[in-house]
Amino acid sequence: MITKDDAVRRQLVAAVNLYAEGSDPLPIYALTSGPFAILKDISDARYLVIGEERDRLLKEGRVDDLIEATARRPAKERYSDAMLDVASLQVHFSYPSAKAFWAAFRAKFNFLKHADEKRGGESETLAGDIELEEAETLLLACVVAYEELGFAASAPLTLYRDHCFAQRGLFDRCRGHRFRVGYDALPFADRLATLRRALDLIGQGVPIVAVG
Repeated sequence: MITKDDAVRRQLVAAVNLYAEGSDPLPIYALTSGPFAILKDISDARYLVIGEERDRLLKEGRVDDLIEATARRPAKERYSDAMLDVASLQVHFSYPSAKAFWAAFRAKFNFLKHADEKRGGESETLAGDIELEEAETLLLACVVAYEELGFAASAPLTLYRDHCFAQRGLFDRCRGHRFRVGYDALPFADRLATLRRALDLIGQGVPIVAVG
């Protein structure tokens, strides 16, 4: 049996490994798009369930239960805020805003997942290419959203998350892994090699705290 949690986690870990190997950004982006869609659906479903529960409790006059249900309602807002926050961390600011990043994602997601018969199917094209930073940002957003929704991220995912924050100089946002000061100033190839070595150690069952 495969749960949605398992499906998301395993695809994200595979995407992290592709990233660490310096693979083509397009398959990383495509592989991450599936988990993104699942996480969004889970967030939306939880929001709707809580909303319906609040309406029922209000009709029944169950004030204490209504307060408790209302306290759980911000989960979707936290998820959405996390997505916008991560998109705003683009190193080279390829897009003018986080919302622009997600608007472009929707177009690329549809292109990678569907072929529109009305537009010629296989003759459709995508303007430009998918850059590494886009794939990196989408993958980070999914890892953060996965945790925001209450799932326990595995070591490869938390390592990738902290690598992304550290290479942006946001060392205070790293949790679970300490990256040495100056990590953000290293050449990208060196940071990728460091991440790859740490992932190999995790694969051997070695707990990783200090990195680089």
